[in-house]
Amino acid sequence: MSTAATAEVGKARGRRVTTIGVVASDRRDKTIKVVVNYLTKHPKYGKYLRRRTTLHAHDPNNEAHVGDTVELMACRPISKTKTWRLVRVIRPGARTELPAVSGERRCSYGMNRGELDALTRKPSLRALFCNNHKFKMGEVP
Repeated sequence: MSTAATAEVGKARGRRVTTIGVVASDRRDKTIKVVVNYLTKHPKYGKYLRRRTTLHAHDPNNEAHVGDTVELMACRPISKTKTWRLVRVIRPGARTELPAVSGERRCSYGMNRGELDALTRKPSLRALFCNNHKFKMGEVP
């Protein structure tokens, strides 16, 4: 196919659809899951309803992370669920990580035994806040 024919096909296709959302997951290699929030009007009552859709997008350089606001563009199907690709990261999200303290015992919620006792005041209520009573040495979830 010549360059002139390629230019004509590009003109006929028109602009591609773009959307903006927030990255919900970046665990997979070269794939991100993005949540797009939007408002829609109820057909009978006219009230605006909050809706969201989840899109799987191709991120070839793994540059987007959880919490980032990103711009996506529609593209050909890359896999069964991926039909969007990352255009750019508009605004990076906050990176919050728990500090790793060696030798400190923490539960699955990231609390140590003293914080958990101060929060609940009763050992019987501890199960509501910490579903496993096994504290692991030196591990922070």
